[in-house]
Amino acid sequence: MKKFVSPVRRFAAVVAAVAMITSADSVVFSQTAPVAKPSEESTAAYTSVLMGTESPVSVSQLLAEAVKGNPDLRREGIAYESAKAQVWAAKGQFDVTLLSDATYSQTVTPQLQRNPVNMDDDLVRVTAKAITGNLAVARQLETGGNIRVGLNASDTSGSGVFLCGALGDCRVYSTRMNLVFTHPLLRGFGNEVMTANLRRRRIQVDLAALNRQARALVVTRDLLMGYWELAFASRNLDIAKSAVALARKQLEATRAQIDVGRLAPIDAAAVERAIGDRTREVVAADQTVLFRSMDLARLMGRKSEPSFNRMIAADSPEATPHPVDLGVEVNAALANNPQLKSLRGG
Repeated sequence: MKKFVSPVRRFAAVVAAVAMITSADSVVFSQTAPVAKPSEESTAAYTSVLMGTESPVSVSQLLAEAVKGNPDLRREGIAYESAKAQVWAAKGQFDVTLLSDATYSQTVTPQLQRNPVNMDDDLVRVTAKAITGNLAVARQLETGGNIRVGLNASDTSGSGVFLCGALGDCRVYSTRMNLVFTHPLLRGFGNEVMTANLRRRRIQVDLAALNRQARALVVTRDLLMGYWELAFASRNLDIAKSAVALARKQLEATRAQIDVGRLAPIDAAAVERAIGDRTREVVAADQTVLFRSMDLARLMGRKSEPSFNRMIAADSPEATPHPVDLGVEVNAALANNPQLKSLRGG
């Protein structure tokens, strides 16, 4: 036989169970550890700049400084100037050459016998002082020959029968001009053979100019790509900083609601965690800006210094779409690309 339970007792048992559950939940919540509030100094330290100061730079300033300081461009410029100097050296092969020399000589032939009639007659004694000068102009011809025009002059003074033709002192002058022309008949004959070195040097100048142009295009491309990456990194850093600022405002609003009892203290933990995540994003974005600045500084040829100033892009990228004709672009590249010109030239 079932035991009868009155409805009043059943209602009392339900109320007692609900009271026990409520009291247990209050115990659990009361035992929850309070969340530590981050200080303003710690959050400000997270968002501080990694190193150095910021230095805004524009595209024109970037290119102007790279033209003067980029190591690759300077090396190609030196190679170009060296090739031009080699052309001048090759042209020197056909320069006019001036030749000159001067000679002074004194000759004394002692007396070997005397005239028995006249003891003062020196038959074989000769005393002579001579000054001789030579002046010539020579040039190698482009056809392989050589031409030379020379002038010889001498002044001799002395005494003696053999020098003067009679007794006593005399002075003898002589002047002579000569023209010498030599030319090969087989080996080394012709303009192509003699000017081969000059043509080769001129081709080297053209190749050096094309190599410098190709290097300038590569450096310009790297500079522009690095600059727009820096602009993107700078904007990304600004967005990350604004996200941290918004998260801080949200934390202040959450704390205000906690103070009036509309939210529990544990609700501030989610906002503080969001601030930590945004702060890490700020540090990562700041590091990216630093790396992009170092890449641009290397391309610009700046010296490495301990106090490095981070660059900030002063110009904003603007994309202007234009129609592209594949055939026209390929033909223009084949006709104007300096690397292809260099291959065709050498």
